[in-house]
Amino acid sequence: MSAPPEARIRRKPASSLEYSGERAAFRRIRPGDAIIAGNIPGPGLIISAGVIALTWVVLGMRVRIDVVAGHVVIRCRPFYTSKIRLSGILAASKTSETTLADGYGARAVGANTRGALAGGRAVALETKTRKWIVSAEHPEAVASRINEQIARN
Repeated sequence: MSAPPEARIRRKPASSLEYSGERAAFRRIRPGDAIIAGNIPGPGLIISAGVIALTWVVLGMRVRIDVVAGHVVIRCRPFYTSKIRLSGILAASKTSETTLADGYGARAVGANTRGALAGGRAVALETKTRKWIVSAEHPEAVASRINEQIARN
């Protein structure tokens, strides 16, 4: 008994072999052919998981300012830490709130301006060479603490 004509294997020249039946079509992969995943959910799941993980990291980002041993330490967790000498800071003051448009994380905000931003209220630190904008929950208290430390030095 022979197979129906539409299910026969047709041989073609050069490394090509095709099966054409009702349910599937198979073809030998040749060098340079693109491989398409088709209905395999893996790539979509990996991309979705990556987007969710990145969103979680950005939303969980925290900025912390510490005054320790003659330095102001700016931490933008989990990515960035920077130290500024207390003697190099000219003044600290409350500045306008930052938004999503300003970005999140360690940023180059403008000409000679750096930022450690997580959105919301912020403190501006003026140094001799640069201005820093750092997110803080209580910017007035942070600015006054840094200004007190500057006065002591």
